[in-house]
Amino acid sequence: MSLINISNAVLEHFTGLPSKDSFLKKCVVPAKDDDKFNNNRCVRCWGEYTKDHPGVKISPCGHVFGRDCLKDVVDGPTGDLCPYCRVKLFRRMPTTQDILGVLIFVVLSAYCDMVLRLNMKMKAFVSIVLIEYPILRPIVFFAFGGLALPAEQFVRNYTGVCARNPAFNVRKFFGSTTLLTVLLMVGVPFIAPAFLPVYFLFGTKAFKASWAVANLAYIMASQAAISGYLAPAPVAEGLLAGGFNDESDCVLLTIIAGIAIIFQQLCISALLWPASTLGFAWTVLASIMWR
Repeated sequence: MSLINISNAVLEHFTGLPSKDSFLKKCVVPAKDDDKFNNNRCVRCWGEYTKDHPGVKISPCGHVFGRDCLKDVVDGPTGDLCPYCRVKLFRRMPTTQDILGVLIFVVLSAYCDMVLRLNMKMKAFVSIVLIEYPILRPIVFFAFGGLALPAEQFVRNYTGVCARNPAFNVRKFFGSTTLLTVLLMVGVPFIAPAFLPVYFLFGTKAFKASWAVANLAYIMASQAAISGYLAPAPVAEGLLAGGFNDESDCVLLTIIAGIAIIFQQLCISALLWPASTLGFAWTVLASIMWR
């Protein structure tokens, strides 16, 4: 037996569904006189069964179709389903789109799981620090929340977002933007190595500049995704979903949160710029906690 046949046999054993070729060979038989169905007409073409258009019976549902019509059906986009009762007939071979979809789902699931676990650890760490060293409260809040609290106060005091959208939880939104700290902990180690060719080709300044631009783009995309401004939102299904009466308020909040984050990034880039390339790489990873 070939490897493909062995694989099909294993899949058929565990899924209970044959491959398309196995279905056509084993589950399609000539219809008998007592297998009349649908007034003895083919469901696909509505033609009568003749010698040139013989009827065939399929398993497991037992419905009857024209032999040539059945071949056209199984080659269609929903050919793995019976055209009449929609029962599953065989396993579809995964397309490139199916494979990419599964890979993206696996990566996003692992990524979000890592983000949530790191977020829980970070909250526990903050709680311990606040209990043991209460004098560090302002520093801790700024280190882990960044400008989220000032941005929240700005929205409350200088915009009408809360009045226009009473169901929206502004504190939850700006509190959740601190997830960006965790996103950066996951993302930055992948961003910096990706720009190492820039360092070897164009030098230290080009490497630092390209890293800063890429990091800003990554952060803004993460912020927009968390806020729900980009759809579909991979994190928390969009914190703005269902709480807004005006789409412009959604845009305004995303911009305010984005400005606060950009200001943080500019400060970090300015602090890191004088460092050597090796020192820059190590300091980048160490500085993530500041955000």
